[in-house]
Amino acid sequence: MNRILLLLCFCALASLCQAQQKISFFELEEIYRNNNPVLQAKKAELKAFDGRLTEARRLPNPELNAGVESLSKGSTETETSVSLAQELDLNNTRRWHVFTLEHLQKAEKHRFSHELRAGLTELKKNFCRSLVFEKDVSALNEVLETVRDIEIRSQKRFADGDVSEVDVMRLAAEKQKVVLLIDGLKNDARNELITVAAGLGIATAEVQLDAAMPSLPAAFDSESLYQLALANREDLKAAREKLRAGETSIVAAKREVMSPLTLEGGYKARNGGFNGFIVGVSAPLPFNNRKRGKIQELTAENEAGKLYVAAIEKELAASLKAAVEKYAFLSSREKLLAQQIEEHKKIAGIARFNFEEGETGLLEILDAVRGQSDLILELNRTIMESWFVVFELENLTGADLIKTGENE
Repeated sequence: MNRILLLLCFCALASLCQAQQKISFFELEEIYRNNNPVLQAKKAELKAFDGRLTEARRLPNPELNAGVESLSKGSTETETSVSLAQELDLNNTRRWHVFTLEHLQKAEKHRFSHELRAGLTELKKNFCRSLVFEKDVSALNEVLETVRDIEIRSQKRFADGDVSEVDVMRLAAEKQKVVLLIDGLKNDARNELITVAAGLGIATAEVQLDAAMPSLPAAFDSESLYQLALANREDLKAAREKLRAGETSIVAAKREVMSPLTLEGGYKARNGGFNGFIVGVSAPLPFNNRKRGKIQELTAENEAGKLYVAAIEKELAASLKAAVEKYAFLSSREKLLAQQIEEHKKIAGIARFNFEEGETGLLEILDAVRGQSDLILELNRTIMESWFVVFELENLTGADLIKTGENE
């Protein structure tokens, strides 16, 4: 019976492991693109431009005009007329409207790509936080094991009268503090996992994060990143396409002054024998309205767009410089923390040996263990902040810096 229960438990555990999808850092983008429900909705919205372009490329439908008139002057006569009227685009106004829509469509696609990268940046941060919290839990579990070992030894020494009851109580309180901290970090890691799963459009129970992360880049150069951003950043591309759309809309507005031109042809007959063809042309006479107000409005909007692009480029240069400097600071801080951790490991080892030999008190060893764990947590936070800067640099430049290796 026990063997059967063990077998059933093993099968259930195996099926659970198979059901979970282990997601690596580099798989995030592909799954995010394919599964995120908000992105799918925005992709569907982009298809509306296809319909607008199809409509803009078509000529207006011809109009059929038919009428019967009864004339009476001594004798009653009937006049019947049938004609077709068609709007013509002799000055290519329609084509310039199509150009405008094509540029706007490209702008929307670039804007969508920019929003996608911004969402992916936040998702990468959630992924990284979850892994860092798990590392914190692992580090604190080691501290907890050390505290428990010291607690066992302290109780023996308390029984021998070598340690006071206050020290034993302080040690128990320290152990409880570590346990609560571990529980909080586990909850934080779980929340970040839930956020990642929601962003990927996958049930939380089916997601398992791969703890392997690529190596952090050694350094970045702000000038090379700035040139990369000018060429790749999607919101800049969108703004430039909107400028082109503004230029083509101004041309279209100028050509609208003489549009549309309508040509009409048909046949007219009277019962008295007066029959003949109908030929007519109608065109606007731009005496009162030459679209000057609309042209001024579009020109002003275009000038504002140019200023907006210039402002983004200036702000971009400052943001990249600040991010690169922050990354350099975090990199040097990471090295210093790693050195301090090694030193505190030695200090903790000496303090523990002295405690076991009865040459030092409980407070010294607790301070040594606490100092080492605090440094480990600080190192994890520094590494996490470094990754956040890399993710922000990717967002600022519009490039995959980790994959393409755009670093020195």
